[in-house]
Amino acid sequence: MAASGSIGVYKAVFAVLGVLMVGTLVYTCATDGSPFRPELLTPWMVATLIDFYVNVTAISTWVIYKEVNWISSVFWVVLLYCFGSAATCAYVVAKLFEIKTSGPSQDPLDLLFLRMKIF
Repeated sequence: MAASGSIGVYKAVFAVLGVLMVGTLVYTCATDGSPFRPELLTPWMVATLIDFYVNVTAISTWVIYKEVNWISSVFWVVLLYCFGSAATCAYVVAKLFEIKTSGPSQDPLDLLFLRMKIF
């Protein structure tokens, strides 16, 4: 598959994952109410929250490295901490749209991970 075709597949996959996560959150809040209830704070929930925030911190470190200015870094990090997986998928899709396949001979998907301005 051509590089531009695979990037299109990745865009679609991450967009679907992001929409799935938003739908899951909306459905759960609508059917079960607020997640901020004391009876939900079991040891497993605490472990899950710690795991989530460790992962968000790791992803935020990459976002801060990847972004070219502090304003966009702060914007994305706040979204990551507030909206988790949905924001992660949105960030990846946004970065995939910045990749131009007519550029260098390097695999365009490698550019997703590098810190460089993509024209």
